[in-house]
Amino acid sequence: MIRLEQVYKSFDGRCVLQGMDMQIEQGQFWGLLGPNGSGKSTLLQLISGMEKPDSGRIWLEGKPVGSYGRKELSRKLAMLQQEGLPPVSFPVRDVIEMGRFPFQDWLGRDRSEQAETLVEDIMDRLDLREMADRPVSELSGGQRQRAALGKVMAQQPELVLLDEPTTFLDVHYQIQFMELISEWRGDSGLTILAALHDINLAALYCDHLLIMKEGGLAAAGPTSEVLTSSLLKEVFKVDLAAVAHPDNDLPQFLLRPGPGGGSQ
Repeated sequence: MIRLEQVYKSFDGRCVLQGMDMQIEQGQFWGLLGPNGSGKSTLLQLISGMEKPDSGRIWLEGKPVGSYGRKELSRKLAMLQQEGLPPVSFPVRDVIEMGRFPFQDWLGRDRSEQAETLVEDIMDRLDLREMADRPVSELSGGQRQRAALGKVMAQQPELVLLDEPTTFLDVHYQIQFMELISEWRGDSGLTILAALHDINLAALYCDHLLIMKEGGLAAAGPTSEVLTSSLLKEVFKVDLAAVAHPDNDLPQFLLRPGPGGGSQ
């Protein structure tokens, strides 16, 4: 689905990504972890085509990302950022329908006969029907992020890039969002690359992890193999205690408070 070969990117003379090599197969759920400034958002922007690499190549399904036309690329991938929707006055239903842009002709007509049914199903799935006619500006943070997810779902992409989508949500909505994404992936075979701040959420929901440090790749592979206390200490400069989750034995990490909790 995605392949990067020796990708470099700099901004204002500062190297943000250096020599990135990675490959993601179709249907996988990858978590992207790393400290602030490690290059996570830049990596997503390059894969999405929003930015171009200074050197190196990025392939999407065997074709250079830069060779896709706008609508063609929009049918392949979608990106959801931290604050998925601004507090606009458009009703929720209209916002979700905006996700159908890649399938509209030059008059704005959707070429799919199932478009209306798809939008209705998405609103039911995300529990948005009761607020279908409410302006997005009147929604809570969790509701607004669900509406943003609905817009992305209406786009019917094969690859979804998530840039810290749970950052501004409380715990309930964080788990709800990750559950919805996981269910969508299970139903559709979707490929996901999600930049996340919460290590424990990444451990629970991502089957693979890509961990970045100072613009490079610190580790990549299956979550159960990659995620260790020693690696997290090296990357995040903090001591963490690993425990097994009682439901599935996946690693979860506890902070070590006090003078010994941080590594200089």
